[in-house]
Amino acid sequence: MTSKALLFDAASSAINGDVKVPIEEGSSSAALPPPKTTPCWYPLSWRSGFPRAFDQSELEVITGSFADGNVVVKVEGMKIYQGIL
Repeated sequence: MTSKALLFDAASSAINGDVKVPIEEGSSSAALPPPKTTPCWYPLSWRSGFPRAFDQSELEVITGSFADGNVVVKVEGMKIYQGIL
């Protein structure tokens, strides 16, 4: 008998209005609904110069010094911030 663990995709939760979307361990997240089609929601890989790693000082600028008003969702002690690139 094997047990299946459910994972929650935090990014999709933020996109879907804080609704936790269960993902079975070992499965892909391809079954998730597509993101909204405004330019802000296009994956960064579609923009020139992305994906890339950001350093701490850049993240502070992008998120407004990690302001509480920029917290999109809190999940198990983690905060996901929104920011402007």
